[in-house]
Amino acid sequence: MDGGRRARPAKQVPMPAHRLDYSQAPAAFAMLCAVWALDAPLQRTWWRALRHTQDPLVVGWRQKLWLYAERARVLVPRTVLAALGSPAEVIGVIERLVQDRCLTHREGNAVMEALLAQVQADGTWRLAQTVARRQRSSSSFRDAHA
Repeated sequence: MDGGRRARPAKQVPMPAHRLDYSQAPAAFAMLCAVWALDAPLQRTWWRALRHTQDPLVVGWRQKLWLYAERARVLVPRTVLAALGSPAEVIGVIERLVQDRCLTHREGNAVMEALLAQVQADGTWRLAQTVARRQRSSSSFRDAHA
């Protein structure tokens, strides 16, 4: 043996747990609420509902939001919208929150109205088309003035 001394177990250093602070909405959520022109009280109400529900559909959407917010270096509304799904999917999340009584009918309708104002007749996000048009016009402007 080693002179009667016992080997000491290696000191274990606790690893910091990677936890998401769901009390604060991710920057991607705040940016989308600004794009959708939701006022601050409605943003807080919607985030509180998203945070407290256990519905699998809503939890999955919330996780997509957090994962995108963690991985993205730069938040661009068009790419955030594409990552979070179609307008129908987001409306489905809001409807589920109303069904689960996490949002009142009035709150759910207010959020849906703001979102629907950003949806085209074909069911796609209006912002995506606007951004694509801006990019085309700026590239044609650069080409014309190069």
